[in-house]
Amino acid sequence: MSTAPPPVVSQGIVFHRSWAKSLGLLVVLAFLGFFICLPFTVLDNHQLGRSITLERIIRTSPIATILIILTVVYFAFNIYFFWLLWLKRRVILGKDRLQIVERWKMQDRVILQIPYYNITDVQVDATHGESRLGIDLRDLEDLNTFAPRVNYQRNKELYGRHICLDYGYVGGPSALKVTLDQLIVKLRA
Repeated sequence: MSTAPPPVVSQGIVFHRSWAKSLGLLVVLAFLGFFICLPFTVLDNHQLGRSITLERIIRTSPIATILIILTVVYFAFNIYFFWLLWLKRRVILGKDRLQIVERWKMQDRVILQIPYYNITDVQVDATHGESRLGIDLRDLEDLNTFAPRVNYQRNKELYGRHICLDYGYVGGPSALKVTLDQLIVKLRA
């Protein structure tokens, strides 16, 4: 992992974050949380004339309380994905390297770069209920690999891969894998 300044943004095939996946999930979970919690609250009170307050929900319905907590957690999760959309995070598959680029203070910056020669394996893994693009590296200390925010050992322990790209990109992990495999084969030929 290099401590050098970030590399220059490459030209190549761009995979953007999916607005539909990120914002759609946010809306669905917000409505789901509201419409699941409300009936439990009304049914548990057995008195439709009583006003519904958060305190009464928590006191009278443990299931509704759990659902409220889960809704808040999922809402926070979706705020994170909205943040990624706002940063315009994207994967760029260049001629000889993979990059993740985001927009920060009106400038593009590379937050991850992996030269294809340093990739030993690329797989779509279904871990923790979602698909990810998993990448194993040949040399964790390669000078051309730029990954200041990545903890390779932790990722390997948790996900079985050194680098994991989540499902939020247009086309998903499968489309990324197919294109990446083609570029690696072309470079090594």
